[in-house]
Amino acid sequence: MDTGAYALSFARYFLTSQPNEILSPAKPTVDKSGVILKNTDNEMAVISLTMRAKMPKRGVVTEENGFITVDNFTRPDKAVITYANGKTEMIEEGETAKGLNYEVEDMQNAILHQTGSQTISLSLECQEHHGQCKRTVGHYLPV
Repeated sequence: MDTGAYALSFARYFLTSQPNEILSPAKPTVDKSGVILKNTDNEMAVISLTMRAKMPKRGVVTEENGFITVDNFTRPDKAVITYANGKTEMIEEGETAKGLNYEVEDMQNAILHQTGSQTISLSLECQEHHGQCKRTVGHYLPV
């Protein structure tokens, strides 16, 4: 799967509204990229990806009361909340090995029951962001 798409989806999930600015402070290459997303709610997401370094796929969401760390954000089954006072809390849900099954079930339910799906809406937005990266910054995020 395309890690860039997962990174965009992860970032967008935690933003209040769709980004209206996409910036890349450095010239991207095929195997590494950095993108900044900003929206009208004065929120910002920074995405840094590389194919060469064997770094963990880690998403971090910060705000004034603490931060959330999600390891293996492409197929997470847990997240750690760290509060400003240092207290931590772990949230566990689902199974990493069943990640693709969850995506298929969500899509099937949306189609079979004609229900809206937040996941599908966000995926469509992220597809547009990927296109905006190509038009604005001159590249797609690494796969």
